[in-house]
Amino acid sequence: MPTPSKHSRHPVLTALGAAIRHRRKACKLSQEQLAQAVGMDRSYIGQVERGENSVAILPLAAIASALETTIATLMQEAEL
Repeated sequence: MPTPSKHSRHPVLTALGAAIRHRRKACKLSQEQLAQAVGMDRSYIGQVERGENSVAILPLAAIASALETTIATLMQEAEL
């Protein structure tokens, strides 16, 4: 399991995580289903959604694709 980053609970990470969670729920996906779609652990997806762990660009791109959106749209939804 990844160790939470030193940026844990940073407002940017919290906002991005909330946008991912909102989009995931709109797509009617569980964390487990999203994790399987992108080849990640469900606990990592949960940490990202709670803003406890930062996400690198390639995994973020995979998450956005699985949620049928773009990184740019997730950023807009997070008001970043």
